[in-house]
Amino acid sequence: MVPIDGQSVLLPLFWILLSAFLLQRATAHLPWLRIPTVIAYILFGLFLGQTVSPIWKEQSGWLGGVSQFGLFYLMFLSGLEVDLRLLVPRRDGPKLLQKALLLFAATAVLSYALAWGMHVIDPQIQPWMMMLILSTTSLGIILPVLKERGLLRTVYGQTLLTAALLADLLTMLGISVAADWVKNGFSWRQLTVGLLIPLVAAFYVAILRLYRSKFWDSWFGGNGVLKMQGVLALLGLFGVMTDWTGSEPILGSFLVGLLVSSFRLPEKNPLRQQMESIGYSFVIPIFFVTVGAQFDLGAFFASETARTWVPLLLLCAYGVKLLPMLWFGGAMPLRERLAGGLLLSSRMTLVIVAASIGVQLHVIPREIEEAMLVVGIVTCICSPLLFSLMKKAHGPLRP
Repeated sequence: MVPIDGQSVLLPLFWILLSAFLLQRATAHLPWLRIPTVIAYILFGLFLGQTVSPIWKEQSGWLGGVSQFGLFYLMFLSGLEVDLRLLVPRRDGPKLLQKALLLFAATAVLSYALAWGMHVIDPQIQPWMMMLILSTTSLGIILPVLKERGLLRTVYGQTLLTAALLADLLTMLGISVAADWVKNGFSWRQLTVGLLIPLVAAFYVAILRLYRSKFWDSWFGGNGVLKMQGVLALLGLFGVMTDWTGSEPILGSFLVGLLVSSFRLPEKNPLRQQMESIGYSFVIPIFFVTVGAQFDLGAFFASETARTWVPLLLLCAYGVKLLPMLWFGGAMPLRERLAGGLLLSSRMTLVIVAASIGVQLHVIPREIEEAMLVVGIVTCICSPLLFSLMKKAHGPLRP
């Protein structure tokens, strides 16, 4: 066996975990550093990538797997935070699902129109792919920001969360189906993506019946470790199922979170606290720091075409989210609609995945992918900051 230098292998992990602890404390207690924690993680990752890049690449390759799991777990926690009661249409309540669908439809129409303009500039760009890329948002950025600002359980916070999850969910489905179609032609695999939703419903019914039986108390009882292992097993199972259908594993992770959220675990539930502790204290910081560390600034600055595309794509990225939010924001004050549109403009994980898939399918050029990486970095840093400046934090409220 090849000997492993434990100190050098674990050194990147040590710096990430130490930075996660210090940045969490700093952003919470220093008034002049009130930026979202996830942004601090990404900036620290950029610093690591530029200062210790050789060490990072040689000694922390194994962190890529942990980072990937951090992405899946982040999508799981995103689904866990969705209050399904607010998605049910009510005469006397906020119609969040209808509003979110309207916002997404308006975003998709605007994105497709702008994508056609880009196709005129560069015929390599396929409008349908650019529409999907521009329609994405970053649920992984929006969720922690709303949670930190105490807005997650408000109608306003749930409106933004619902709009973000629909944008991610529908674009994930669209990209998964389109990518498989372009690579393999029309097949039954594209039709099986739609089976994931009824599969979640079937699991819900099965778990609910198990929960009401005597077997649940005798098997699980108060064993929190066993319950946590069951949740992780579900994550693995749905990851396999989404891969089998040709869709993205992040879709399966989100659906598992949605499944667990349907049991309405309170904030102080021990199982919920265990799930959040694992995510926000360990795997999620690793994911965001790794995203920042893997960004290659040198390659970007070496490409003049990529630099040229950045301002145009940045304007499009904000325009397709701000205009629908301002127009269809309903009875919200203008300041809240503007703040919400800015936050929904955040893009990071899914836009990177979508751009990479587009290059692999030869439906967008490499320069667009490089430019979208920068757009993702800029929006995920600027949008939460602007949102935090425009929206005052308050305690968590339930509508």
